[in-house]
Amino acid sequence: MEANKCNLEANKLNLETNKLNLEANKLNFGTDKFNLETNKLNLETNKLNLGSNKFNLEANKLNFETNKCNLETNKCTLETNNCKKSHIYTVTSSPWGKIRDGAKGEDKRWGYLYNSNK
Repeated sequence: MEANKCNLEANKLNLETNKLNLEANKLNFGTDKFNLETNKLNLETNKLNLGSNKFNLEANKLNFETNKCNLETNKCTLETNNCKKSHIYTVTSSPWGKIRDGAKGEDKRWGYLYNSNK
């Protein structure tokens, strides 16, 4: 008789344990559903980031090419700025546009011509 009472108590405790486990499983199921939705959203975010990264890669390629062109332009500008002025000339008002050497002291419009041979 005493053993039956103990078994009855054990069964009641097992029933309570099973109820608690059922509630825990419900909570875990809800958590799993939430995590699944979160993972789906993360997957979509990753897809969007991939598209954005591809776009940024193309933009960076174009910027790189632009920078290469700007570098060449800057080199040319530097070469032009460093070019020595070989002579100072005046331009006369003659219809032939004759150029005369400014070293002769003529007081006319002045222009700078670069010597491409230097």
